[in-house]
Amino acid sequence: MILASVLLLWRGVRLPPRPSRVLTAAIGLVAGVMNGLASMGGPPIVVYLMALSHRAATVRATSIVYFMLAAVVSFVVMAWRGLIDAEIMLWSLASVPVLIAGTYLGNWGFTRAAPHHHRITSMATLSVLAALLIARGLGGW
Repeated sequence: MILASVLLLWRGVRLPPRPSRVLTAAIGLVAGVMNGLASMGGPPIVVYLMALSHRAATVRATSIVYFMLAAVVSFVVMAWRGLIDAEIMLWSLASVPVLIAGTYLGNWGFTRAAPHHHRITSMATLSVLAALLIARGLGGW
């Protein structure tokens, strides 16, 4: 699904700046199901945002807010289901310095790159992700 979406984006497929509520809800539903099944809800959202005709800063800001809200919802549901224990919290807290460093580097790169580099970088990342997921699915690892 990710590969097909990326191929469409590479071919120049665009959505209108204000897509229908039905399309937006469908993308949200697909992202939610993928997040619940495989913790991979991000690719449909990123592809959707990349297909819109918004500036790179708008796509980036929307992505940041979406992923923060999705993480909070996932955390609440997982905690409610008893899936969060002390070991998970410890590993999560241990990853915070790396997260901060990555966020800093990403912000640094974004402010220095030309706007069209954002799209190219996102598309390349999604392409690599699609290839890795296909390889993983076929290879069973």
